[in-house]
Amino acid sequence: MIEARFSIHAKRNPEIRELARAPGEGNGAWIQRALEGAEGPRILLLGGASLIDFRLRVAQSQVRNDLKPSFWSHAAVLLPGESPAIWQVSLDVGIPLAEIPGSNAISEVGVDLFEDPHRYPNIGLLRFPGATAERIADAVRFLRLCRLSEDFLTPWVRWLGYVLGAKGSENPLIGGTPMPAAQLVDSAFAHASVDIVPGVSSRAACPEAIWQSALWWSEYYAGDEVGADAVPSGSYAIDQLSAFVRE
Repeated sequence: MIEARFSIHAKRNPEIRELARAPGEGNGAWIQRALEGAEGPRILLLGGASLIDFRLRVAQSQVRNDLKPSFWSHAAVLLPGESPAIWQVSLDVGIPLAEIPGSNAISEVGVDLFEDPHRYPNIGLLRFPGATAERIADAVRFLRLCRLSEDFLTPWVRWLGYVLGAKGSENPLIGGTPMPAAQLVDSAFAHASVDIVPGVSSRAACPEAIWQSALWWSEYYAGDEVGADAVPSGSYAIDQLSAFVRE
């Protein structure tokens, strides 16, 4: 079991709002619509429908009170712009294996990688105030070069073995190994002095923990020295409530 802090008096954050997809709208167009007029870094959440996504969503049931699978299987750092920059640590690799140690498994990708809403039916963009684009970009550049002090590669290997069903593998979250995608996001925002997973240890960092923080921890953030200006905000579209593999 994963220990987490919980309050029965927590209220849902009204600043996290549903933004339904328009008919025929791809994820890239949805992101641009959600970012309209936005400044500062965002956390991109995705819930996929592949086998790997399914196993990741089920694994995160350990950080939910109801033990149901998470809506989310991936998290990444996104900087708004005409062509948004996305930094991620993905189990889908996306870069040659020989380059992974030197980059600490971090890759930069475009929005088009996540364009298909059938492949990624769930999508969210979250803003945690206090982190600037410059500080997040500096943090990611630092993390790419500092594998010996902030290791994403070891969690990446453990999670890859788990989602592929390697012999002897078990849910890494239970053993205190964060999901590497969320670990990158957590570490980048921590370098900017923003705690995005106050309810759990960073060893349990995962997209679900980030989502729960934004959705239910608004009073915690409002109690910060900057008050209501520290409350997370964001948009989401969830079109696959129950996790399943879409062929």
